[in-house]
Amino acid sequence: MGDSTTFVILMTTGFITGLSHCAGMCGSLVSAFSIQQKQMKGSVTGPLLLYQWGRISTYVLIGLTTAAIGSSLQLAALGQGWQVGLSVFVGLMMLTIGLNLIGVFRGLSWLESARLAKWVGERIRQLMVSTHPSAPFGLGMANGMLPCGPVYAVAFLAATSQSSLQGGLIMLFFGIGTLPAMFGMGFIFAKLSVALRHRLYRLVAILIILIGVQQIFRGLALGGLIGHFHVGAWMIW
Repeated sequence: MGDSTTFVILMTTGFITGLSHCAGMCGSLVSAFSIQQKQMKGSVTGPLLLYQWGRISTYVLIGLTTAAIGSSLQLAALGQGWQVGLSVFVGLMMLTIGLNLIGVFRGLSWLESARLAKWVGERIRQLMVSTHPSAPFGLGMANGMLPCGPVYAVAFLAATSQSSLQGGLIMLFFGIGTLPAMFGMGFIFAKLSVALRHRLYRLVAILIILIGVQQIFRGLALGGLIGHFHVGAWMIW
């Protein structure tokens, strides 16, 4: 699929994730942070910008790292003739995460490990009470490390990139997509019902499943097991 189309899908996935998952998971954290900053500094905008910059910076670092690992594996796979298997594996992992998000498959609880959540939670508590000017940025980075199924799924997609830069851009566009909900927390998006957020979260899972299926088909097409599929100038797989 064309890069521009892929990034639009990533931003859409991030936007829906923000409305559904982030609103429930990070809503209380962002609200508490905003209230504290208002009381301490009388202004929320600057600290909130630093907070979001930190969160998206973590996403980009995840993308750069997974893409670097993934591109190395792809080069090795190309040399060993198992590139098809690698693409199918990534697709299966995304498919499994998507099914896990909608409750069809419950075998990935280890991805959201209690140990990681506990460590990140302790960093968040320390940064929430810090008066250091860089604390909002650090708090955002810690927020970006909270165990999150959609982030894991997009990170797997970043691992299929041809370069670290592309992997970083994949996570960047996903993060940008979450910004409207994260900035609007406590206002209109906080008024979304739990039922509506749940339906939107299922939509995120479906998008992840579709991308996973695309990766599987792309791997099979690379191996000549099925034909490539195009829509106009765009290669779907």
